Amino acid sequence: MHLGSRNPRLHTDEVLIALSTSASQDEDARRALDQLKNLRGADVHTTTILGSVDEGVFRNLGMLVTSDPKFQKKSLYQKR
Repeated sequence: MHLGSRNPRLHTDEVLIALSTSASQDEDARRALDQLKNLRGADVHTTTILGSVDEGVFRNLGMLVTSDPKFQKKSLYQKR
């Protein structure tokens, strides 16, 4: 478990928060943050189903989002 969550994946908004926090102390993070504006118009393709927050971050950055989800199981729903 990471930060109290069973999902170990970082969301895009969390990555951007970490990047912007690091930018005050790290030159590489600062340069990466400065380059975000150059992502406008770029294509993002994912083989997973993005959450609304992740998709919204990409769209706010002006990126074009497509997906072709690959399911781990043939059934759409998992038994819990």
